[in-house]
Amino acid sequence: MRRSVWKSLLTFVLVLALTVGTVAALSMATAAKAETAPARYSQQVREAQTPPAKELSAALPEESSSPVSGVTAFLMVLVISGLGLSLLLVSQRRNRSAAHSGRRYSPRADMAFSDPVSTKRI
Repeated sequence: MRRSVWKSLLTFVLVLALTVGTVAALSMATAAKAETAPARYSQQVREAQTPPAKELSAALPEESSSPVSGVTAFLMVLVISGLGLSLLLVSQRRNRSAAHSGRRYSPRADMAFSDPVSTKRI
């Protein structure tokens, strides 16, 4: 069991390192392409942009989120995760208790598929 845990942990760290390395390489590659864009194209884009507005025409109210809603959402995530975990544990406990009860399938006891006439042919 310990070997399996260490193996899983090592696999997780390896996949995490490969993912971070891939994202870093792709980020550097796209950054290099952006820096090598021709200066003429950059100048055309700057000239084609409309000048920024001098004054806002309407005041928009700032939307603020309540800390209570954030805490409520966090608690709901915890409750849903806890319910899923408890259902999983109950299911596993039932499977274990069914496996340890005396009702196991015995193929010798099931004689529905045996044909005594066909086995006695000579």
